[in-house]
Amino acid sequence: MTGWDCIHGQLGPFWSHRQSFVSGHHTSVRTELVRCPSGSSLAEAKRYKRRRKMKHIPYLAAAGLVGALMLATPVVAQAASPTRAMPAHSSVTPANTGSSTDTAADISRQDRIFLRKAHQGNLAEIKAGRLALRKGRCEAVRHVAHVLIEDHSRMDIELRSLADRFDVRLPKTPSTAQLRQLAKVAALTGREFDVAWLQLQAAWHRETIELIRKELSRGRSPEVKALARKAAPVIKHHLRLIDEATEHCCR
Repeated sequence: MTGWDCIHGQLGPFWSHRQSFVSGHHTSVRTELVRCPSGSSLAEAKRYKRRRKMKHIPYLAAAGLVGALMLATPVVAQAASPTRAMPAHSSVTPANTGSSTDTAADISRQDRIFLRKAHQGNLAEIKAGRLALRKGRCEAVRHVAHVLIEDHSRMDIELRSLADRFDVRLPKTPSTAQLRQLAKVAALTGREFDVAWLQLQAAWHRETIELIRKELSRGRSPEVKALARKAAPVIKHHLRLIDEATEHCCR
């Protein structure tokens, strides 16, 4: 029996099928004809076939290792790639810009009334002081007039600055009642003028003290209330000067 006969006669067609698997997937099938050595017996043919199979085991193991590495590569690459952070949805509170729109809501109706009336009072006092400097007969009257012009001009500068900040529109003239009262005094002369002028100043300053009291008790804005509180001792000082001038000029 020849080597070929040992395959066909005893074993039938002797085919060795070498298959490669990569990660559980059939990738290729390679079939080759294996022939026994010449003069081999059946037992030898079986041993030869077994040796051929053992010879291909390292190749199959290597192919399996390559397949495992190929599958592991994307996972490693994905782990190594930087993770893109999701943008955080944060709530941002706008800073207070201090604009007139923001600050206008911080004052009450009482605050606005005080700013307007106090401004008109300042304008009326300045106008009355200038009138007394021209027509006053008594030196004490003219002294009071000078103090009123200086103090009310200074206080009105602060008041107008605060009104601008709070977007409060101020009158441009004294009130109609103040202008009418001042016109009556302006029509007088000599001692009658001094007496009437001092009486009008006393009445106006008492009204201003009452206006300040209402603002301090009913006002909401700390800034406006601070302005009223600062003006209070000045107005009281004016009242004392008016009382002293009345005693000196109207006896």
